[in-house]
Amino acid sequence: MLLWFRIASEGSPPERYTLQVPFQLGPKRRLTPADAKEIAFGAQRLEVIDNQGIQLLRVTGFRSFEKAEEFFQRLRGALYYLTVGHKLSIRSDRDMQMVRLLDSPVDVRGNPNWGEICEQKGWTQLDGYVDPFPAVVIPEHLRIMEIGVGPLSVTIGTPVPMFLEHLAGVLALPKPESITADERLSLAIDLYASSLWETSRRARVVSLATALEALIKPERVSQAASDQIDQLLNAFDSARDCLAEDQKQRSESDSIRSRLASLKNESISERLRRLAVAHASDIGVTTEQARHKMVSAYGVRSKLVHDGNAPEAEIEDAAAWLDKAVPAILKSSANEVSKAR
Repeated sequence: MLLWFRIASEGSPPERYTLQVPFQLGPKRRLTPADAKEIAFGAQRLEVIDNQGIQLLRVTGFRSFEKAEEFFQRLRGALYYLTVGHKLSIRSDRDMQMVRLLDSPVDVRGNPNWGEICEQKGWTQLDGYVDPFPAVVIPEHLRIMEIGVGPLSVTIGTPVPMFLEHLAGVLALPKPESITADERLSLAIDLYASSLWETSRRARVVSLATALEALIKPERVSQAASDQIDQLLNAFDSARDCLAEDQKQRSESDSIRSRLASLKNESISERLRRLAVAHASDIGVTTEQARHKMVSAYGVRSKLVHDGNAPEAEIEDAAAWLDKAVPAILKSSANEVSKAR
């Protein structure tokens, strides 16, 4: 836990509000004193801070909690965008879903934990502590003293100036918050971010394919095919003798009927083929190559999920294709959503 104290006078309002978000980018390395850590973005400043091993993204200069909360949605969308463009992985699960206001200052007058140290200086309250893991808005008073201690919470693997420039560029898009609001797209990007930390190619193939599955919407087969399935269902129902079925037989028959009825939904593999073809130019391949590679990669994914194994050469080829295709498809989708007015 990061202890971060700021001094406040009795009844004094905050001077500013700061949005603070933990994140992780790329391979682990510590920030160095040579890293530039701050960049202007309109009335705000974007900065990456390092306090005894704890590194956090902070956006300063808000005049109210509501303004910081509103900006948080844009920031979440921008981080999603950078995930697929620069392999950024947000490592904070549900704590990134919403932002909370930090607790009010703590009255330290007569507090035995502080002796008379604060009263001798004329200090009446402390802003308390800042937990580095959830996203928070910090009401900041006149900062006379800061103390920080705690474990490592985040690491940076790309030059800080470059990261902040990329972030500012995405924040300037018309609607980056739309990426967060799109539940399918944001889930797909979350799954992609998780796949960056898989320990084997087998797991990576499954994770990347699952990210694309989350992106596609259910679709029905053609009306002619649906009519044929209805005929099959009617034949199945006519052949059943429900009165003669015991509980186990009834359950098995109902399960079979449900599987037959599900044939009215287009298969996941077919929808993924169309998705790849639609984004062939984004991936940098021909439509035929996109179709063939997606069929092959999803076939490997199915072998791994159902059989637990697949030929190593096929796994390697599927991983290489998905490594190229998935971020390209997600980035194109994020571009379309975030630029829509």
